[in-house]
Amino acid sequence: MEKHTDLSLKKFLCSSLAGGCAGISVDFVLFPIDSIKTRLQASTKAKNYAKEANKVNKFRGFVSSMLASFPCAAIFWASYEFSKLFISKSEFGQSMSLPLQHFCAASIAESTQALVRNPFEVIKQNQQIGKYETIIQAGKDIYSHKGIGGFYRGYFSLIMREIPFSGLQFPLYEYLKRLQIAYLSRSRNIKPEEVEMKFWNNAINGSLAGSIAGFIITPIDVIKTRRMTADVQKKQISIPKLVSEIYSEAGMRGLYRGAMIRVLYLSFGGSAFFGIYEKIKNSLESAMYD
Repeated sequence: MEKHTDLSLKKFLCSSLAGGCAGISVDFVLFPIDSIKTRLQASTKAKNYAKEANKVNKFRGFVSSMLASFPCAAIFWASYEFSKLFISKSEFGQSMSLPLQHFCAASIAESTQALVRNPFEVIKQNQQIGKYETIIQAGKDIYSHKGIGGFYRGYFSLIMREIPFSGLQFPLYEYLKRLQIAYLSRSRNIKPEEVEMKFWNNAINGSLAGSIAGFIITPIDVIKTRRMTADVQKKQISIPKLVSEIYSEAGMRGLYRGAMIRVLYLSFGGSAFFGIYEKIKNSLESAMYD
């Protein structure tokens, strides 16, 4: 099913460039939706950021998002493709099912890119709710109160969200992709490796995988947002206490706050992310290998 199954520098570069282009394309188009979701999830009884949205520039935090988008997506996709191939070729990987291989590869990729992404995410989300006007202002204030650690506030919440999300999204995407390839190979009477997946094939698979995984993981996303946007001058409360606080405020609805917007975001985002990635990667591989 894969044209090039080597661990070469060429494949690494193709995945990095394609991933970066896909990531920045999605974040550029869907930033306003992401801002709405952040304001909904960051709101508490004491402070309703969603109601104050008209006072905040809709594109505040946009620069921070764009600065992180390309490198983080590039790191993720390169790590994912490398890990997926490495695991499949390794002795311990041979005993794993394909979904488990893809789960492990996605987990490694998310853990790697989160180290770069977290500081930008903290700044972006605090700008989105109107706490800061510029990246410099946000950076100075966060650093003055918490030092470098302030930029990694919510890191474990981010990892807690991204690993299960990608752990669901990528095995599901790969499964849907295999189903389509198997169907197309039978209907066209050709070998599976000869099937050429179109942009819309990958886009549909990505949309389904992203929206399903996104809805399931919404409560963790709410927790991550609340921790990242908490007052930097106050001591951060524990995750169990935060869950209890959110539940006491609004019940299960509080934990699924912004779920429909998140599903919409990841449905469109997943279709573009996977569709653009596969299209650019295949084009780059054709140019580099042929």
